[in-house]
Amino acid sequence: EKALADKTIVSAGGTQTVSNKGTVINTTIDGGIQNVNAGGKAKNTALTIGSQNIAGTGAIATDTVISGGTQTVKNGGLAIGGSVSGTGIQNIEKDGIAKELNITGGIQNVRADGKVENIQLSSGAQNVEGANAIATDTAISGGIQTVKNGGLATGGSVSGTGTQNVGKDGKVQGVSVTGGTQNIDGENAIAEIVTVSGGTQTVKHGGLAIGGSVSGTGTQNVEKDGKVQGVTVTGGTQNIDGENAIAETVTVSGGTQTVKNGGLAIGGSVSHTGIQNIEKDGIAKALEIAGGTQNVRAGGKVEDIQLSGGIQQ
Repeated sequence: EKALADKTIVSAGGTQTVSNKGTVINTTIDGGIQNVNAGGKAKNTALTIGSQNIAGTGAIATDTVISGGTQTVKNGGLAIGGSVSGTGIQNIEKDGIAKELNITGGIQNVRADGKVENIQLSSGAQNVEGANAIATDTAISGGIQTVKNGGLATGGSVSGTGTQNVGKDGKVQGVSVTGGTQNIDGENAIAEIVTVSGGTQTVKHGGLAIGGSVSGTGTQNVEKDGKVQGVTVTGGTQNIDGENAIAETVTVSGGTQTVKNGGLAIGGSVSHTGIQNIEKDGIAKALEIAGGTQNVRAGGKVEDIQLSGGIQQ
């Protein structure tokens, strides 16, 4: 038989445990502990201080409002809906899942083997860190998402004042950057098939961007020890600026690519309305100019250029 508790207040020193087939609704956790175990359900919980633990197969927390304290989801537990704000913390640990919630402050930590889906991040922080920690379709309109140490962010977007930081051994795939900032910064930090149509992507210090595009008002900065491969520039700006900054097989069919200060562009092409500027201490080599313009300025160098159309000056 199912058990139901409504409008319980769990204060300091108190513990509420919800076991198989049990349900609690409209609970306020104000200093105490709520444990939702396998098969248990908690709905419309307000967590202001204290802790809520969602652990075990079929343990579900729905529409929890985390304005303080800590919610931990693991071992088959699921948190769906709700929000994180203020000083609240949500930890998604091994085999835990959180989805369809709003982060307007506080912190969401996605740890090794934890997964989150369809998160709206407008303020606060989301940290995706550890082997097989995965965030899918996070929309970052403000606040900061950090992906590193085996973490993966796939899909989603960066816009407004949002920031996505990809650090050592972190990876992002298929992200759309329409505003804000994306930083690929650190050894083996990888961005795959990112579209930058607004805002700024910066790749440096061992970071690598593979595929993807720059268009519209977007900017891609490749700085010291950063590398991009196979990017298509149809608009916006790509800057290859710094010692060992490398752009490999980039197609510039619109917008502007500028190479300087130890930067290197190798392979690829310039065509249509694309512009490539090779400035002081910049090098371009082994590429084709099929249209557009290549400007070689004071202190710049080009080698092995195939000029089949367009202008080199």
